[in-house]
Amino acid sequence: MAIKIIQKRNIATEKNIKGSHSLFVLNDATLKTFPFIKELDKKLKRIHKKIASLAKEPVTIETQDGRLLSFVIVDKKINTFQRHTLIRKAIKPLIAENPETLVLSVFGDEILKEMNARAAVYVALMNSQTLPSRKKENIKKNIKSIELLGIELKDKFSEEIAVVTG
Repeated sequence: MAIKIIQKRNIATEKNIKGSHSLFVLNDATLKTFPFIKELDKKLKRIHKKIASLAKEPVTIETQDGRLLSFVIVDKKINTFQRHTLIRKAIKPLIAENPETLVLSVFGDEILKEMNARAAVYVALMNSQTLPSRKKENIKKNIKSIELLGIELKDKFSEEIAVVTG
């Protein structure tokens, strides 16, 4: 597994997100203070949902410049399985397009950011792997890099990488 994880401590803004496939892991306290809020509000109005519904079901939008963005609210109260499930549902449409780079942005306090960053990196690594196949044609390509915005961890996700690689 040669997926490169690039960590940047600065918080995600519309200007510093370079990739075309992005996941935004939010919490209740950061509502209305994250990138692409206007586009998300338009989508939520169109599908008759409130922003709080992102805690149960992620929403994916496509911007005018061609970016695919997925939003989910993950808080401290839920267990690890629920956290991974919510993030997996949010990341699935992004990985389906076989991007070279996946941008993960985490918001909240430091403890929540670390929990959500570890979960998001683990889910991205796990779900981006090509499984063995007997079919001749394999259209799935592995992600080459994951760019994480909002937190920088000293261990560089060594435990998550070890679990995924087996």
